Amino acid sequence: MSCGLLNERWCGLAWTPWAALERSPIRSTAPALPGVYRVRYQGGDPLRLVYVGQTGRSLRERLLSLAGGVNATVCPFNDPHTAAPHLWLLRTMDGARFECSCAVVEGDVQVRRGTEDMLLWRHRVETGTSVEANYGRFYPGYERPTNRWIVRRGSSGVRTPGRRAVPVPGSATNGFSVDHPALQGTAGPLESAWWERRRLTKAISLPTGPAVYCIYARTAEEPLYIGETSALAARAAAHAAALWPTPEPWLAYLFLPENTPKHVLRELESDLLGWHFWRTGRAPAAQYSACTPALTIGAEPV
Repeated sequence: MSCGLLNERWCGLAWTPWAALERSPIRSTAPALPGVYRVRYQGGDPLRLVYVGQTGRSLRERLLSLAGGVNATVCPFNDPHTAAPHLWLLRTMDGARFECSCAVVEGDVQVRRGTEDMLLWRHRVETGTSVEANYGRFYPGYERPTNRWIVRRGSSGVRTPGRRAVPVPGSATNGFSVDHPALQGTAGPLESAWWERRRLTKAISLPTGPAVYCIYARTAEEPLYIGETSALAARAAAHAAALWPTPEPWLAYLFLPENTPKHVLRELESDLLGWHFWRTGRAPAAQYSACTPALTIGAEPV
């Protein structure tokens, strides 16, 4: 079920009515429960979403944090809400106003993040456009701010002040207009014909380059893990050194052009995850958990 991305039953969820992205309306409409939320331009024009997010704490608290940053007198840092600086610039530079809506989602982090990926993917499928402030995109011509405080690796916890958003000299777009059609199909993602495949232990001989990929048991119809990388050979070698819940893990991969931007890789990864969740109602078994092989092999190349 889809019902249209601005509808109160979009993707089968029970969304709250649209309300201004301001403290008082949020306190009146957003529940203090975990779930997902969406942000649009006031009045729903243009017909697209500005941001989609999820939280395992309180939707009310998370939206209040976003509203506080967006409506501040100065551009906020990247924390406590990573979307706030982008929306602040849209409000300040373009005169934009925003509305928000949210839906309670029961379940663990795999369910919430799987639902978030599904919403991002459905937006791309239904509108042919990307959600504006997700995937690391940022306001054209500006460099994203850092967190309020920066702790350098090996600095024994010493903090230095962060940097706010600054104009990028000579840049009008930052390359964020680069896009790729949504990945989709009539069957599950792993059944698509575009994949190249090989045993994971043999994948270390792959050429380097950007790609999206799935790790799966050889005879399985569903992936164990879905990822993206700017350097497939190095990432495959890291994954091959991990212990997977199958005696013979395989790698399905789709190479992309050499200069594919990082936000496009993240978007395509989210396509695959959202598509999988749309069909199955669950995330891949080794996704979104600190106890999975994909996240316990140490720092992976990007």
